[in-house]
Amino acid sequence: QKLEARVRELEGEVESEQKRNVEAVKGLRKHERRVKELTYQTEEDRKNILRLQDLVDKLQAKVKSYKRQAEE
Repeated sequence: QKLEARVRELEGEVESEQKRNVEAVKGLRKHERRVKELTYQTEEDRKNILRLQDLVDKLQAKVKSYKRQAEE
């Protein structure tokens, strides 16, 4: 009887541990998804920064050109 009680106790512990494991895996997947989203967003932001920097460079070149024309 003592042995059966111990077996039930251990089975309960295993079940609890399995539930914790399932929750940990869910949490991990959620965090992995978030990392993927943030990585994508960071890449999009980087592309936008490059595009905007290119635009700034072109506008600065135009301003220089207009200044030169105005000085002539």
